[in-house]
Amino acid sequence: MGHDDKTVASALAIIVRHQAASKPQTVAAPFWDGDSLVLSDPDLMPPGYGDRTGAELGELFPIAADNPKLALIVGLSFGAPYIEPLQRQPFWCHITGDPRQGKSTGLETAASLWGKPRPRGVILPWNTTTNGLTAALGELSVLPVFLDDLHAAGMTPSQIRKLIFSTVEGNSRLRSTRGGRRKDSAPWYGVLFSTGNDSILGMLPQPEVAARVVEIASPVVSTSQASKWVKSWARSNYGTFRSVPIVTMRAAVDQAEELLRGEIDGGTEETIMENLALGVAGAAILGGAPLAEAALYAAREILAALKAELKEAGVSAGERLLEALRQTLAARPGAFPSRTEYEAALTASDRPMPTVEGFWEEPMVYVITSKLAAIAAAYGLTDTRVGLRDLKQMSPPRLISQATQHRRQIRAAGRRVDVYAVLLETDGENSPENVPPTSDTSDTSVIPGQTAWNPSLVPAQPVTSPVTRPVTPAVPAASSQVNGGVTGPALDSDGRVATGARSGPPAAGVTGSAVTRPRRPLRSVSNSAPEEDAEEWRQFSGLILEQWPEATPEEILAALRTFQTATGGLRHIGTSAIAGQLLFHKLQAQHGSIPELERGGLPGLEEMNVARIFNYVDTGAHVERHGWVMGADVNAQFLAVCRSIELGTGEAEQVAGLRFTDLREAKAHFKHPGYVQLAEDHAIGRAGVLEAGTWIAHPTAAYLAERGHLVVEPVGYVWWEHRRWLQAWGKTVSTARDVLAARPDLPSRMALHAVKLMYAAFLGGYLRSEQFNRGLTKRPDWSDQLLSLARVNMLRALDKCQPSAFATHADMAYFLLDDNQTVKGLTISPQAGKWKVGKIGRTDRPATIIRGGEPIRTTLAEQVAAGSVAGVRDVVSDLDHQHRGVDAA
Repeated sequence: MGHDDKTVASALAIIVRHQAASKPQTVAAPFWDGDSLVLSDPDLMPPGYGDRTGAELGELFPIAADNPKLALIVGLSFGAPYIEPLQRQPFWCHITGDPRQGKSTGLETAASLWGKPRPRGVILPWNTTTNGLTAALGELSVLPVFLDDLHAAGMTPSQIRKLIFSTVEGNSRLRSTRGGRRKDSAPWYGVLFSTGNDSILGMLPQPEVAARVVEIASPVVSTSQASKWVKSWARSNYGTFRSVPIVTMRAAVDQAEELLRGEIDGGTEETIMENLALGVAGAAILGGAPLAEAALYAAREILAALKAELKEAGVSAGERLLEALRQTLAARPGAFPSRTEYEAALTASDRPMPTVEGFWEEPMVYVITSKLAAIAAAYGLTDTRVGLRDLKQMSPPRLISQATQHRRQIRAAGRRVDVYAVLLETDGENSPENVPPTSDTSDTSVIPGQTAWNPSLVPAQPVTSPVTRPVTPAVPAASSQVNGGVTGPALDSDGRVATGARSGPPAAGVTGSAVTRPRRPLRSVSNSAPEEDAEEWRQFSGLILEQWPEATPEEILAALRTFQTATGGLRHIGTSAIAGQLLFHKLQAQHGSIPELERGGLPGLEEMNVARIFNYVDTGAHVERHGWVMGADVNAQFLAVCRSIELGTGEAEQVAGLRFTDLREAKAHFKHPGYVQLAEDHAIGRAGVLEAGTWIAHPTAAYLAERGHLVVEPVGYVWWEHRRWLQAWGKTVSTARDVLAARPDLPSRMALHAVKLMYAAFLGGYLRSEQFNRGLTKRPDWSDQLLSLARVNMLRALDKCQPSAFATHADMAYFLLDDNQTVKGLTISPQAGKWKVGKIGRTDRPATIIRGGEPIRTTLAEQVAAGSVAGVRDVVSDLDHQHRGVDAA
């Protein structure tokens, strides 16, 4: 057109730049602008992110508070974007375990904070390339990513390790352009959520991996019904994240770290603790003290287990081999006769040769060479050569052998026997400080009545602002606090666990004031420990000082000696759960009538829909006609039945053709431990229902049969061989409990406290703990039979009561009463298995309970009409506080 092309191009460039400068900038990736989390344009966000239904999280909190691992997972999802402003390192949260154990439920719930979980939502398949994952992380910048089924990635352990280190270093990856210039991948600072049947820490048991992967073992949710509800809720209520000021999140993280720190040795343990603290802080911001307490409980369990595993990894193979030999001698003393007895058996032609693995002659133990591998393998040692070499190099040498060989030949009754000659003990080695650490830490020193989280330091946030704007926290004044409800203690005054399937979260600390006073710091008493019992005394002191912070070393030592005497000389080494297991093996070694425990159970049990809790609320109950509500609970419910419960030996047998038309025939079958599956719905209790397809343990089946109606599927499982495996254990603990409870002195009360913690941890969760119990006592079927008998004994007692209970929760039953009315047929006694009055209050008073971190006013009638077990529990707890605090005054 007569114009120079360069002039036209220059003019067009000026126009484009001017128009671009006048347009608002488009956010390419989420970022923090001060206290505001700024998200990208919805069209630029990955699928699902930013989608919202307008729902709030309040309905989820009661379920999450009752399921600590779910609370921790949701808290980690909330805390993920704060990694960059808090200057933390990104990490993975891997949910692992068998199929149908709630892994997907946990992942979808965490993802729902950020948008639509699936289908075609926030959750991505692991079937992706490294480049694809790098690009996805770069788009998210500071937001979490959610990947399902690690197995689908098809990566080897070494490839997984490489990917972990690549992603947690900020997604940094140097690339080259076509012109040979450097090009960095987009950075990412968040949490990568993953699921998979295989354990990452099992494949990669190195400390540096543990510092970068928070691994949560399923089950995430305690029941299949709850899991279905949570998953359905997450798919219908998403996009609920609202940011809070960074200073608020930092305060929550600081408090969580202080509560988790304990005896952290620094390094890897410090990093693991910091990662878990982010989840506890996130839970606190979302749901206040109840959700924080639940997440804190789960975090303590995970931290304790990883600490123990890290310490165990640091123990030499030689020390572990020595411990394997010690434990074998304790568990199977008949397999190691004295040398005199062994030679006598070899000499006597008419005397049957005993099955031996070696023999002893002070101070030596001689292990037959062909038996050592099996002994070591039972304790996780696959290569005995390394352990034998360590024994030989110890000072003094613990393996007495030839210069070039580990084994040696000795003569016994004129025969040559190949053995490993081991000096098992040296002077002073029997003191507990020399015992290698154990990997089992299921008891995390959660004390009944303990409240760790202080909501006054970090108040729950009224999260109502858009996702791109922070919420200014409204810190309530002390004078404006109202009476709060409780989510219910997981352990009652007898140390019982609220559900049989797990050890449960600690009690939420809002029983009368929404603000809980912080506990006074525990004194360090390790320097005062008796030299010969230092480690045992230190562990025991931790339990006592949580309950009696002002206890003196002399009082604690007296309590320890009282505990040992009451339990027949049991050493309280390790956690409460470990003490319970040690007592089991100690009694097994002492009583010749108790055979050696063999591996067994029911493969696939955790995939079966087993009914373990029979809570109910009668929505037709007329609350307004009665002036009082009373809650009564069972003393030491699990301990009461463990002496009489029949438990399976070995593995279960599948049986077919089951049909019970005759009560005598049914009772004869149900005297054996086992399971049946219901073919139709069955009523249980006053208002409970067991749905068709549910599996029930035999004690529950016997209870239903006694009431004249039991229709089951033709196939079930049974242990024809069984015995009362816990009879001696239960007798010892029950006797200790009764003796100590009758004494008023302080050392006896302290020792009783330790006994209660021991049976609560061992019976309540350790028997079925996939994460902590790796021994032969890991028997979920034992736990089910025990829980089933305890629950139906409670129902049998309630069937005799007038008036009948209108609601039950765990081991608590609730009654509506008039003035001066009592419950007929209810035996009130301190004896295990009998009842005590736990709660009482006026039905005509309003109550305050906590929901979504906020106090709400409600009544007992409203919660009964809604059929809410948790609501009834919380309202009665608050009414009890009013009655004891107000009426008494």
